[in-house]
Amino acid sequence: MSLPQNTIGRFLCPLLIAVPGLIAGGCTATPEAPPSEGPVYEARWENLAPVTDNTNIDLPAQPDRAHPYAVAMSPDGEVALVTLRGSEVSPGHEVVVIDVPGRRLVRRLTVGARPVAVGIRPQNDYAVVLSHLSPMAAVIDLATQEVTGQLRVGHYAENLAFSSDGRRMYVSNRATDEVERWEVRVSEMGLTATRHDNVPAGVNPGAIGIAETAGKIYVADAGGLGLRVFDMDSMEELGFIPLNAPVFDVASMGGWIVATTLNGTSGLPCPSDADYPGEEGDGIFAHITDTTCGRGFADIQNEVAFIDTEYDLVAVRYTSDTAEVSEADREGDHDPELQKVVGALPFGIAVAGPGRAFVSMGSSFEVTEMVVEGEMGSGAPPTMEMPQTWATDFAPRGVAVDADGRTLVVANMLGETVSILDVSSGERTDIEVGDTTNPFPATSAEIGELFFNSSAYSSDGDQSCSHCHPDADSDGKSWGVGLVRAYGRRATMVIKNLHDTAPLLIEGVFEETDFTVEMEAMAFRPDFHDSSYALQVSLRDEYFQEVSHEMLERNLGFDEMAAHVADYLVAETRLLPSPFPDDTPEAERGHALFFRPDVGCANCHPPPSFASPDNFTGVTTMARFDRPRRDLDPDVSTKYIEEARDGFFNANSLRGTWDRRGVFFHDGRARTLRETVLTPGHACLEEGERAFNESEGRVDTNGGVSHLTCSQIDDLIAFIISID
Repeated sequence: MSLPQNTIGRFLCPLLIAVPGLIAGGCTATPEAPPSEGPVYEARWENLAPVTDNTNIDLPAQPDRAHPYAVAMSPDGEVALVTLRGSEVSPGHEVVVIDVPGRRLVRRLTVGARPVAVGIRPQNDYAVVLSHLSPMAAVIDLATQEVTGQLRVGHYAENLAFSSDGRRMYVSNRATDEVERWEVRVSEMGLTATRHDNVPAGVNPGAIGIAETAGKIYVADAGGLGLRVFDMDSMEELGFIPLNAPVFDVASMGGWIVATTLNGTSGLPCPSDADYPGEEGDGIFAHITDTTCGRGFADIQNEVAFIDTEYDLVAVRYTSDTAEVSEADREGDHDPELQKVVGALPFGIAVAGPGRAFVSMGSSFEVTEMVVEGEMGSGAPPTMEMPQTWATDFAPRGVAVDADGRTLVVANMLGETVSILDVSSGERTDIEVGDTTNPFPATSAEIGELFFNSSAYSSDGDQSCSHCHPDADSDGKSWGVGLVRAYGRRATMVIKNLHDTAPLLIEGVFEETDFTVEMEAMAFRPDFHDSSYALQVSLRDEYFQEVSHEMLERNLGFDEMAAHVADYLVAETRLLPSPFPDDTPEAERGHALFFRPDVGCANCHPPPSFASPDNFTGVTTMARFDRPRRDLDPDVSTKYIEEARDGFFNANSLRGTWDRRGVFFHDGRARTLRETVLTPGHACLEEGERAFNESEGRVDTNGGVSHLTCSQIDDLIAFIISID
């Protein structure tokens, strides 16, 4: 999301300080005390308060979960650090220190709220921990295993990477949409770092990979669905590598840059389909279509992409080892030679050498070995195999490996454990880091959360809800899954604050918030007038019961699981607090504009939900794919969705808009908030921006802004991004 220029610098300090007693640039550090006399460092974290004003009182409070997330291991394999992220409503504030050879937890360290990333300098002396809700990164001295300082990096610093000599640290920031270069120095007094550059890096930049031989860094751009490439010295942007899929992790391996991702499909119909609406790629989204056919979500694949760092092009993308297993899939979409990826939702990457790495599979609950052959510059793409897998606890995320490639440490987000795996023997030790006296899943909502994150219920074990909704967020894509007659795209919605924002979905057709009826509608179960349908439903129920018994020792059929998923979706708000204050002059002026009758924002987005129970049409011009292409099928289209109308869409909530991953309007056509607000030809349009506040040539259909000045536009956006 493009941010007003005057909001970016308020949360950053020019100089990072982690030297006890040194004061510079407004950052302070408290003198160090001897370890035997108490805490080493008296920290002030300046945490944002979690969003708890809209708790769902109709469901019991959910257990406090630690949610272990990110992992870093010292090069010698002696110590691992694991962040305990917690939940949005109850954020964690600890990093646990693991004695890897001893297979035990030795220490808990207090850090900023919601720690999401940890990195250890290659010199094995210091670690840095980033926390979403604190502007202060924690510096950990590995010798004393204590927090010895803080670095002011700003709220929502997302990920970090050190250069091999430890003299540079690169940090991505989710709030400012930037990547930063810091110069790091270590002396007898500790560690200091100075920010030298900060440059735009798309929308919600995340994982960072460094290709030192090529002199480049590669940053995952969540909103852009690809990788942004920067010169590691000047930070000049060198290019963009489109993947049309979210990127979960990035690493350097044997001269290649490796990215864990999904395939680039968007769920549009195939040319051979009788109701195919036209030539592939001729619509508004020509730049994000792929060569495979798929209806809905049938074509989702798990992929590992290898990037040629000389030309910044995709050398090869390996895809799931299974495909074409359901009626909706078409055979031949994928080259069998590329079907090598074992497991579902490839997430973290741990590199053990130029030809060997390990990947955590977040939805199949395992870690896979990745063996790669082929050098950069050889003229041929690398070959890849995944010869071994090891089971983990629920929902593995971060993974780390020692320098010898013998020991893995895995953070199991839902399992409340950290797994240590001996690669040779396969022996696994689970270390409890959260509340295992009340084992997950302990509530109806947590059973639904397990389903949401598990691929075991899909036909080939390759898909889960979290593929399109990672972290209950949006994947930043649009899919051909409209519930009405049109085959147009629908932007992936966030799973946040749902119990207070009915009617639901893009078309606004679901009034209820228990979701049981809605899941039946999504499954399109017709009446039992056809024996084949009856058989399919019976087999589905039997399959659900078998999987549930294996995972939970309970026989849960489709309807029972639908009720649990419903509870998960509405149990908590999952909103993150905005880092942009609402009491600045800009935000206060924007507040006044928002409620002005001639601007009209509050008419469709009234507080406190900033959503509307009404559906609207004519907000923006309909795309060709949005036109009705077929008659409504009375058995499937209207059985549960009686109010569905082509071209009528919900006014989604503006809460949390500051964190949206670049999909606005019903089809995701607008990639930034400014593009939704501005009208075509507006004087404030910047280079590369498009304006969609118009319908069939009429402007101001999404709010009256054509008469506003540029400073007023900035004020209006400053208020909108302060809403959490």
